Amino acid sequence: MKYQDLDSYVEYLRSFPRFSPRDHLKLERIEALLKLLGNPEKKLKGFQVAGTNGKGSVVAMLESVLTEAGYNVGAFYSPHLVSYTERFRINKKQISQRKFAEIINSLKPLVDKVEARLKDRPTWFEVLTVAAVVYFTQAKVDWVVFEVGLGGRLDATTVLGFKYKIITAISHDHVHILGKTLKKITREKAGIIQTGNTVITSNRNKTLDQIKAKCNSTNSKLLSAPKIVTHKLELTKTSFSINTGKKIVFGETGLVGEHQAKNAGMVWQFLSQAIKINSDIILKGLKQAKLKGRWQIIDSKPLIVVDGAHNYSAVSQLFQTLDQLGYSKKRTIVIYGTKARKKYEMIVKLIDKNAKLIIFPRTKIPNMASVSALKKILLRGQTAKTLTQAVNKAKTKAVKDDMILVTGSFYLVGEMIKLMNHKPTSRVDKIDDNQAEQPMTH
Repeated sequence: MKYQDLDSYVEYLRSFPRFSPRDHLKLERIEALLKLLGNPEKKLKGFQVAGTNGKGSVVAMLESVLTEAGYNVGAFYSPHLVSYTERFRINKKQISQRKFAEIINSLKPLVDKVEARLKDRPTWFEVLTVAAVVYFTQAKVDWVVFEVGLGGRLDATTVLGFKYKIITAISHDHVHILGKTLKKITREKAGIIQTGNTVITSNRNKTLDQIKAKCNSTNSKLLSAPKIVTHKLELTKTSFSINTGKKIVFGETGLVGEHQAKNAGMVWQFLSQAIKINSDIILKGLKQAKLKGRWQIIDSKPLIVVDGAHNYSAVSQLFQTLDQLGYSKKRTIVIYGTKARKKYEMIVKLIDKNAKLIIFPRTKIPNMASVSALKKILLRGQTAKTLTQAVNKAKTKAVKDDMILVTGSFYLVGEMIKLMNHKPTSRVDKIDDNQAEQPMTH
């Protein structure tokens, strides 16, 4: 199979099997695939980031700071918004589509060998993870930062065995896979911690106690997250201070929200203590950190913001940010869509309390909650036949100083970004992204 034969390439990616995530979450497949490659992951030095919300933001902060410090840095993100190539970055630049296809093509015979040996094909996310390892080892990067795809304990990225672990805020999400209680979810997230790791987390109370216990049982060092004060939120940045116990450090980040100040403080503490990077360099890197789909302004007249908040905790934090920026219920129009498997009833009711209008668009995104199901929860919610119609309707309803907020799903956010950029989906990126994340749908 050659890259030029794009139809065959797309069909190959589509060939990955469906599976029940509860039956299929295991590490033998990726371990076998890495072994066939000679275990290149052992050449990499890096960070693994788990948690429910904030993983991608923390990866972006780490990537930005380490690049600012003069290192060559590979970063692996999950999920992407528009193109698979967004997932693979070196020094903030994403992989070319040709290089991506070249690596995937090179892995195909190895995937076939693993399937023949184990009678079980590696998942698409496992292949993506291995592709990132290959890409970064070929580039001989100094550091890598990997974002967990789902959970932690049985996530493909955990096999890579990195020393440095960050666990962001944990809340309820993917309960059909990780468990219905916070205790069960935390067990999965803390499962990334391995013998002799250095760990930091922003979690508190019983969740922190669980993480402490995991660190104790693995002889890992747990660093304390610092006290953070958010001083000012603006549309494009967050100003904060870090109380180290000995001094107050002032900084800002290009990511917006009180939660991003906490993430930035955690990254500052981790890199200054564990890696011994100079504070001024860390602060400069944090200032430059940005990430698509996280409070991203995509238009100004009217103001249109996209944010991938996709669970109750994240949406609640999003409206807290809106309130702090002065966008009251009377000034916010929300375009909302979510995956059908999500527990979205409480989220829709939360949006209802915080928005003057909510619009549910029909889209071609697979496995989204139906417009009729969303409408049953909120009768005053309006519907649209397409995302374009939803945006036009929102613009018609918006008055001066209103904000249009598109949220509920990274998939919806990706569609909105493509719509605003007038960018058609490439052949390669027409593959349903559910293939990359558990559970797969193709």
